[in-house]
Amino acid sequence: MDFKTAFLNGVLEEQVFVEQPLGYVVPGQEHRVLRLRRALYGLKQATRTWNTTLDTYLQVQGFTRCPHEYALYVKKQEQKLILICVYVDDLLITGSSSQQIAQFKRDLVSKFEMTDLGHMSHYLGLEVEQKDDGIFMSQKGYIQQVLTDIGLSHCKAVNTAISMGTVFSSYSPGAQSTDATVYRSVVGSFRYIMCTRPDIVYTVGMVSRYMQHPTVEHWMACKRILRYLKGTLDHGLWYPTTVATSVTVTTNEAVPTARYEGTDSNGNRVLYDPA
Repeated sequence: MDFKTAFLNGVLEEQVFVEQPLGYVVPGQEHRVLRLRRALYGLKQATRTWNTTLDTYLQVQGFTRCPHEYALYVKKQEQKLILICVYVDDLLITGSSSQQIAQFKRDLVSKFEMTDLGHMSHYLGLEVEQKDDGIFMSQKGYIQQVLTDIGLSHCKAVNTAISMGTVFSSYSPGAQSTDATVYRSVVGSFRYIMCTRPDIVYTVGMVSRYMQHPTVEHWMACKRILRYLKGTLDHGLWYPTTVATSVTVTTNEAVPTARYEGTDSNGNRVLYDPA
């Protein structure tokens, strides 16, 4: 659901005055100003007043804001659940009852001017494909944009995010430094990509340790992650409608994947096998 001109719904608590806009100046009273009752786009209070207005409305409707994630609202009623994720003027709505969701949408439309965008397909870099047997989430477009920004859109892909036996070391005075700003930006993109790519969590955790003083060695590790993502653009998370019935756990305890300042680093993998 998308709010139209959302910030205009925010009710101002402070006294804010503006000059009379061109075309609406009252003859003979050009020296007078107008007091705003509602927020306008560009007003520094606009975002806060809109958030307060929406928060108040949702709580009146019986929703509770998550104490750990303020953008998440939950409503439980008669063993049924509705979840709402808020991002400025967009709402993601899901739940266990399609009837309750439809009723909540009608209540929203009666209060605010809104557009129902239907089932989610793209949201903040996430690509969602909804099928009869499950939901697939990926970030192909976002990854391609990151590759383009770094200049690796035509790079050669690799099969792993990290080389076997890679040794990471901390910054030393003799090490060749790299652009820390670019490094932090790329690692930040990696951390967002991890939302749908848990296969890079370990390697991203390793390169995240050197945000303060990254070297060329650390930057090359980042480029390898990018090359791995290049070859696995279609990978993502699959949520089947069936319930998993078996769990398989594997570990690489016998074969260390990388070393951090002389210490072996190991990893585990957990696979859920649907019925």
